Amino acid sequence: RIRPWVFLLAVFSAILIVKTTFAGQAEIDKQYQQAKTLVEFEAIAEKIQKILEQEPNRPEWQWRMARSHYSIAKKIGNDDAKNLQYSRCIERSSRALEMQPDSAISFFYRALCRGKQGEMQGIWSSLGIIEPFEEDMKKAVQLDPSVEHGGPHRALGKQYLDLPFFLG
Repeated sequence: RIRPWVFLLAVFSAILIVKTTFAGQAEIDKQYQQAKTLVEFEAIAEKIQKILEQEPNRPEWQWRMARSHYSIAKKIGNDDAKNLQYSRCIERSSRALEMQPDSAISFFYRALCRGKQGEMQGIWSSLGIIEPFEEDMKKAVQLDPSVEHGGPHRALGKQYLDLPFFLG
């Protein structure tokens, strides 16, 4: 027999945890939207990393880390460091998809980072990336056409525009 106060304490604790998690995600998302510099994106990634150390099996934090790696890569000038960030983005979004296979945003960031790595390698060196990129973007569209304000549609359009006609 469970005592009523133990039950109430457990319920209130669960509510507090859920409320704190959503508040934390909203705050990180707000910081991300306002960030403009490499230092700001790196600070966001550090915060997410600390959360992931405590709660590694949270897909909503994994894709946010992928998003941070993508943004860091865009701000770094060194190609090797940029490539490393894109690889980390792919790794984090893949982890998120292992935990939550219907995550449109995880498919989007994995494809985006694959595509950016392909752009760095050049069209002929990255032919093997075209199909996985397309599959992930199409899956993101299928799951949520509005993800990242139509980001998958824009990315696919850019790919079709940039590819030579005989490849696409």
